[in-house]
Amino acid sequence: MASNSQSERFRQKCLQLLAQAPKGLRYSELMRGLEAAFPEAKPQTFPSIIVGLNSKFPELIAKPAKGLFIDKRFQAE
Repeated sequence: MASNSQSERFRQKCLQLLAQAPKGLRYSELMRGLEAAFPEAKPQTFPSIIVGLNSKFPELIAKPAKGLFIDKRFQAE
């Protein structure tokens, strides 16, 4: 299991990836991004981080469809 500081690093990386993707990213794209950024981490650590993004950061992340995450700055009002 990832430590709190490690989990926070993973969450911050997800936010960075989403900030560079105006159309949002699918769950699998976020997984690949985390795996590439943190090759030393166990891949089974990432699913709980990704799934909880919109709960952890409701003011920043929207989940308009199953498996799709988008930075709210890019979401159409």
